[in-house]
Amino acid sequence: MKRFLFLLCILCTLSSSAQITVTSKYKPTDWSKFFDSNNNSSRSAYDEFEDEIEQVSSYISSLLGQNIDNKMREFLNSKYTQTRNIHKKLSCSGLSYSLRSELKEIKNSVQQEIVNYNNRVAAHNAEVERKRQEEERLAREESERIAKEEAERNANWSGTGFALRNKYVVTNYHVIGEARTIKILGVNNDFNKEFTARVCVVDKHNDLALLEIVDESFTGFGVVPYYTKTQMAEVGESVFVLGYPLTSTMGDEIKLTTGVISSRTGFRGDVSSYQFSAPVQPGNSGAPLFDNKGNLVGIVSAKHTEAENAGYAVKTSYLKQLTDCIATTGILPYNNHTGNLPLTDKVKKIKNYVFIIKCSKNSTTDNISTNTTINKTSHTNSQETLNPYVQVQHNKNCTIKRVELADTFTAIEISCRNFTYCSIDRETYITTSGEHYKLTKAEGIKYYPEKTYIPSGQSLTFTLYFPPISNLTTNISLIEPGDSDWKFYGINLK
Repeated sequence: MKRFLFLLCILCTLSSSAQITVTSKYKPTDWSKFFDSNNNSSRSAYDEFEDEIEQVSSYISSLLGQNIDNKMREFLNSKYTQTRNIHKKLSCSGLSYSLRSELKEIKNSVQQEIVNYNNRVAAHNAEVERKRQEEERLAREESERIAKEEAERNANWSGTGFALRNKYVVTNYHVIGEARTIKILGVNNDFNKEFTARVCVVDKHNDLALLEIVDESFTGFGVVPYYTKTQMAEVGESVFVLGYPLTSTMGDEIKLTTGVISSRTGFRGDVSSYQFSAPVQPGNSGAPLFDNKGNLVGIVSAKHTEAENAGYAVKTSYLKQLTDCIATTGILPYNNHTGNLPLTDKVKKIKNYVFIIKCSKNSTTDNISTNTTINKTSHTNSQETLNPYVQVQHNKNCTIKRVELADTFTAIEISCRNFTYCSIDRETYITTSGEHYKLTKAEGIKYYPEKTYIPSGQSLTFTLYFPPISNLTTNISLIEPGDSDWKFYGINLK
């Protein structure tokens, strides 16, 4: 007689319970053979049934060794006990139809319970997956909400600026660099009135921007009460900052911080900046730095994130260079009306001239477009001279390639060869008709003492920018001071 075949396998699921999958059912058996009185193989039937009991017991035992839930475990334990009892009955009473029926019932019930268990586990896993997807959806929506809020914050931001003469306002380039709309708030300490501003000229290298208020209703600042001190400040001088940091949480009342000049150079020895100890925060960018007499000595541009109370401010001498690019008459304020006042009165008098610079990436107008930047050379009404003749030059490895006279700058393009490295002195100037025009920007070459390295066998081309000169000029001279041999006399422009 053929034996029953157990072709049930076990499949683990993703949950804490294992799923048992039936791949084949038991094959049917002809039970009548067990009760044939003429069957001489009754001993063999007994042995086969005993083996079948052992197979059922072993299979149930293997199921109990799987990762199943308590309900399935209790059921299998009871069926295992029943199977072992059938074995005892077989030993005591011999083979009978009732024992075979009882064992068949156990096999059928185990097979049905496996189906039930699989359905239960599948439903559980489906619920787990539903919850996982729901959690992912909620997490995604939360992430999108945060990203949207961040985008809105990034689309609108503010810094600080302050008044010069006429309608001009100074701030940092990084405050307005990505803005399409610029508004000035706080003129005369009135934060309910916004004035539209446009960018006049920027100095990206020194992080400065000059703005002009363009609203017809704006009539000017009046007398600006501070003096622009372009002489070098001394280490230890007392200074104070007025600005509008973190307006979203700190409000739009002007904030005062005090400290001293810590160093006459800025980050990594940058000679264009001071380091000072007055605390500054985001939003202070573009704020004025005053000495204890109320003189303007710098424009706050950055803070050291890894040092306590280490801020940096661009020196006013670089602000003067920037304003000289667009104005034939001075627009820097040179009248100090606060020198003898206590600090509290200085703040009261000066705060009406320090503003919130409100910026946005959204725009419905083009009125803030930059008139000029000393990093660019494309301008209307410019005169360009290519490969000009130079009467006298000390270094034959340098060539003047181009000179451009524009409304807002003078640009000189130079090519150098046979150098390992080179740099340019910030005090380099051009001269014509007895007038000196100091370097305002170097593009493609580093300032001394930093070095621009040149690969072997290659040349370096760079551009130097100076304040504008008359387009009627016929020749100029370019001088790098000191013992430098970068001196070009009589550069012919006609």
